[in-house]
Amino acid sequence: MASAWIGPGHRSASMLKSPDLSSAPPGEVQRDETIAGLRNQLREATAQVTEVQGKLDALASATANLYENLALKKRQGGGRLVTILRAAD
Repeated sequence: MASAWIGPGHRSASMLKSPDLSSAPPGEVQRDETIAGLRNQLREATAQVTEVQGKLDALASATANLYENLALKKRQGGGRLVTILRAAD
């Protein structure tokens, strides 16, 4: 059954159904499985990068804050500078 032309970027309902992989050539099935696996790896890597970027941003903020505190102490002629850092939860 040929699909009807609906317009650019549109597909008929028969084309929107998921493909029957049992009739697909083995090369296409392998390619699709490889693509799906790579997409999953990319999604996981992106999540890890986002998490590490958040930690890096927090570290940069903490470092800048400590630097400002140190500069203020020096300007005030303060004595000993003690900073207590807590581990992140």
